[in-house]
Amino acid sequence: MLAKLVFNSVARSVSTWLALIISAIVMSVILTLNIGLVIAGTKCETEEAQNAFVAMGSGALMFTVLTGFMSLVLVVKICVGLQRKQVALWQVAGVLPSRATIILLAEVVVVSLVSAGLGAVVASFVWPAYGRFVWDSGLPQSEELLRPIASNSLLIGIIATSAVVLITGIKSSFKVVRSNVVESLSSDEFISVRRAKWRRVIRAIIAVLLILGLTAGYFGISSQPRITDARKLGDYMTIYMGTGIGVCIIFALVGTQIIHLITRLLGCLSFGNSWFMAAREASARPDLTSALVVPIVMMSASTGIMNLWIDKLMHVLNAQAGTAAAVNAPPRQMVILFGGPVLSACVCASSVVCATINQRTEDNAILLVSGSKKITVESVIYFIISCVCGYGIALINEVAINAALEAGPVPVSEFQMPGANPAYIVFAAVALSFVLLVAIAYSGLRKNPVAVISGGR
Repeated sequence: MLAKLVFNSVARSVSTWLALIISAIVMSVILTLNIGLVIAGTKCETEEAQNAFVAMGSGALMFTVLTGFMSLVLVVKICVGLQRKQVALWQVAGVLPSRATIILLAEVVVVSLVSAGLGAVVASFVWPAYGRFVWDSGLPQSEELLRPIASNSLLIGIIATSAVVLITGIKSSFKVVRSNVVESLSSDEFISVRRAKWRRVIRAIIAVLLILGLTAGYFGISSQPRITDARKLGDYMTIYMGTGIGVCIIFALVGTQIIHLITRLLGCLSFGNSWFMAAREASARPDLTSALVVPIVMMSASTGIMNLWIDKLMHVLNAQAGTAAAVNAPPRQMVILFGGPVLSACVCASSVVCATINQRTEDNAILLVSGSKKITVESVIYFIISCVCGYGIALINEVAINAALEAGPVPVSEFQMPGANPAYIVFAAVALSFVLLVAIAYSGLRKNPVAVISGGR
């Protein structure tokens, strides 16, 4: 009987586990390739090549950890949380909570190890093409790029990816098993779980401390003496990325509340019943909305901050030392920096849509029966939220760091607006989610909505 329960659970939630596996595989591949580039750089013969490859690989790794790991954590929470109703059914059938915990943890362990292992295998096959791409990117050419990927990078990729999935999955599993059985059976399968009050307080305290620390950092920058040496100026301007990452981390702590506020404001707009229903749905499920939006926001914000940093560095060096040409990065190098994190953000956002395919089919059926034509209007809402948050993060850092630089070490600094690249990233990620939503809606239109609502497929 126990085996039957597990089999039925996996069969019913196959889209959920598959979404998590795909996200973890993509994360493992990107992480392994970035680590492989860093290790290859350390083996280069010349110091110039070593510095170039290590700097490029470390930058890509930094963006991957910042956006990819956070995105993967959100996907794991959603996918494990979607087992809430199944775990409740197990307990109703006589499975003890301790036994249910073991079953759910076993599924999480298998998913994490399989995903990380497959990611390492895929990375080993992708590495030759990736090495050729880096070879032609304008960086110093090295024979290390043509050799097989270092085994250490494969091992680190497997450990890091599986650790993220396991730690998050174990924590979410205990939370799912401890959920009220009656509420789990009668409520929405991906209803937002209210965090404990002490956890919300701790997150708020950490966010406040980070804000105070970042503010103190801005004032500290403004008190520095003017820098005239071009080399020292170039090295000092890397602080722009540091403060930008700080703003991103603060958003990661309070992003759910900000997204919920923006969603409620959008719901106040009068654009018809479909708009109202989509905004109401996004507002009622803040955890689900955040899991879809936050990866896109973090990547668009990181891209905006990176572009502003390069533009500002070019302007400052040109105005003060006439050496701006050395700062410009070829397109292939920008792909190396942002290609992996952008891909992981798109995949994780799409995975959230795929993981909830059954629930979205039921929602669409209910809306069709009630007379609403809301199918994919929510994609527009996701796009607006992502752009507002992504550009907001970049602008906050730009205003603060520019004022600090002008008042202190770099008086020639000028305020700059973020370009269109963050919007392009948001559009690409939301467009992929939009296609999936359309596919889900189209498949639901071919079914009897009454049968779907009553439990049929």
